[in-house]
Amino acid sequence: MVSEIVAAGGKAISRQADVGSETDVEALYTAAEASFGPVRLLVNSAGFNMTGTPVQDTSLAQFDRIMG
Repeated sequence: MVSEIVAAGGKAISRQADVGSETDVEALYTAAEASFGPVRLLVNSAGFNMTGTPVQDTSLAQFDRIMG
């Protein structure tokens, strides 16, 4: 995906991180600033569902964990 974005004239980086880990999030922020300059906007679109349970069948506790 990154190569496609760059080939189209855009800027992109790819990093793997656990958004539940403060250390990982700090590393993401540092990488973003190093690549693109000051961060002015963040969009959290990360979540995980390790149970495979459809969202309508998850408990509130599970949903809270999925959404971080």
